[in-house]
Amino acid sequence: MTDKCLAIIPARAGSKGIPKKNLQKIGGKTLFEWTLSAANGAVCVTDIVVSSDDQAVLEICRVKGVSFLCRPSVLATDIADSVGVVNHVLDSIPNVGEKYKFFCLLQPTSPFRFSHHIDGAFSHMLDANAEGCISVNEGDSGSLKQFFCNDGYLQGISNNTFPFMARQQLPPVYKANGAIYLANIAEFKNRKSFLCQKTVPYLMDTISSVDIDTPSNLNHARALFETNQLVNRD
Repeated sequence: MTDKCLAIIPARAGSKGIPKKNLQKIGGKTLFEWTLSAANGAVCVTDIVVSSDDQAVLEICRVKGVSFLCRPSVLATDIADSVGVVNHVLDSIPNVGEKYKFFCLLQPTSPFRFSHHIDGAFSHMLDANAEGCISVNEGDSGSLKQFFCNDGYLQGISNNTFPFMARQQLPPVYKANGAIYLANIAEFKNRKSFLCQKTVPYLMDTISSVDIDTPSNLNHARALFETNQLVNRD
């Protein structure tokens, strides 16, 4: 089997933080269209499918000739997780494991993740002989010094050594930025998780990692665009 990759773009209608979030515009283009353009331009992407319950998003798909699945209401709630959405897509495609080896989940809330990021993450995963890749940016290693209570007693959040180490001695930590989730389909279906047995990080910078969840995030993204902060990034 070749390393064919299915891009999945989730775009539900409901959003409490920003109404019609996926259809909000930056530079005259909706968040959904920013991600659709990135997927279309990625060399590693074999096919694209959109999962949505939003009629406006589905109409964009019809006009642009993009494959889509109407998402059931049970997967369009605030508490529905991305694992369920991906499973619904994979289960809806006959013989999906024979057509594709990998999938790539691309959320519209990451408008400044471009085609070269997707291809870079995919190449990084293959070069590392890994089964998955998650895009990240750098986190704060100081979080490893924290405790939690276990039956009322303090315990290190990771282990009982890190809380007493100098910050400079702590290992680097990373946080998912929400832009790219790549996984081997068979491994994903077996583990029911984006974290495969061998998952590598793909490090992205602060601007590329912009994740839109609140009105202030959206305003920040628009300001970055309007002040030409994206020049030569795509």
